[in-house]
Amino acid sequence: MLPFNAAAEVTPFMQRRCNELFRSLPVEVEINYDFGKMEYDTSKSHKQLAELFSEHNNHRRPENIVNGLTVQNGYFRLTLNIENRTIRRGYKCYYPSKIVIDTGFKDSVVYLASNLKGGTCRFEQTKRHEHTHLALGKAGLEAQVALIRKMLPSIIKKNGAVVSEESKDMIEQQIFKTYDKEINELRQMIADVTAKEQQKLDTKENYLKETKLCPIE
Repeated sequence: MLPFNAAAEVTPFMQRRCNELFRSLPVEVEINYDFGKMEYDTSKSHKQLAELFSEHNNHRRPENIVNGLTVQNGYFRLTLNIENRTIRRGYKCYYPSKIVIDTGFKDSVVYLASNLKGGTCRFEQTKRHEHTHLALGKAGLEAQVALIRKMLPSIIKKNGAVVSEESKDMIEQQIFKTYDKEINELRQMIADVTAKEQQKLDTKENYLKETKLCPIE
């Protein structure tokens, strides 16, 4: 159930009628996701990429020379259509009739240091490294969508509907906050796993291994 009972006068009978009504009206679910466009940027030096790395990593300084950097600008938007029906005079049953989730990447930028010479082993190796980051980001997004799609029916069932005499705007806002919180908790679970996989690519050990793939140029 939603974590509030808006009126002390709401009786079990009224709440039961509301729940029965909600169960008889399937919730429409729509989930849209998009990987966005990817582009290369070769205008920044090693130093500028190091500064950009810090901006996107809580001001953490990179441990290695930054030959490349991938920035994926994500978005998430939750829309709830909430309907209501009168249960008895002054009391209404509120419930979501449609849940729409739009998520993905607005764009992805792969930065390759201007110091790198196009076509060299180091340039191509850096590009492969950044494309692996891209692939992990896409896999993380797909995993988020799959988990939300799997868990949303149980979230809907758990939260159910609510009887209230409070204002429509207030109740709708509280319902939205509940769904937004629970869905974002699922997103964060996957984001944490994805972040750990991304970090494995940027360890000193992995950089050393990749460096050995290219002779001194």
